[in-house]
Amino acid sequence: MIIVSELFKRYGQTRVFEGFSCTFDTDAFTALTGPSGSGKTTLLRLIAGLEKPDRGVIAGIPERFGTVFAEPRLFAHLTALENVALFGAREQAEQILCALGLAEALGKRPHELSGGMRQRVALARALIYGKDFVLLDEPFHALDGQLRGAVMSFVKENARAGILITHHPEEAEFFAKGNNLHLTSE
Repeated sequence: MIIVSELFKRYGQTRVFEGFSCTFDTDAFTALTGPSGSGKTTLLRLIAGLEKPDRGVIAGIPERFGTVFAEPRLFAHLTALENVALFGAREQAEQILCALGLAEALGKRPHELSGGMRQRVALARALIYGKDFVLLDEPFHALDGQLRGAVMSFVKENARAGILITHHPEEAEFFAKGNNLHLTSE
C-alpha cells in the first residue's frame, strides 16, 4: 500500500497540494483522473521520487516500478531494442516489442519512429523493468483505434498493478474498474 500523508507541494506561489492524503493499493490498478492542472502528474512524479514534497510523507512505494510519461523519454542514441534491453534481457525485450507490433522497428532509433511507436517502446521498457507495478501518465494518448485497445490489453495482461493517469473514462474503467481517485483543481 502506498500511503500519501499530509502532502504539501508548491511551485512558487502556485499551491498544488496542501495537506493532501490518500492511499494506493499496490496489488491493483488505480485510475487517477481530474482536470488539467489538478496535480495528477505532480503526484505521480512525487511517488516516483522525481520530485520532493515540501512537507508530508509518501511511504510504501514498491522497490521496483516502471514509469511511462505522456512524452516518451527514450535514449536518442539507442535503438528501440537497446532502449528496452537496458532494463531486462535482450530476448525478453524483443518479445515484448514484437508483441506491441514493433518487430520492424527493433533497430530504429527514436527519431525514426512515429509518436505512437515511441510510446510503445516506452511502455515496453516500463513493463520489462517494473511489471509488478507501473506508473503511467497518459500512456495511450499517441495511439488510436484498434491499436490503442490492443496495447491497453497487453499492458493490463503484463502489469500486475499500478497507477494510471488518464482523461479517458473508458481507460479508467478498463484498468481500475471503479478504483479511481479524482483530483480537483483548487
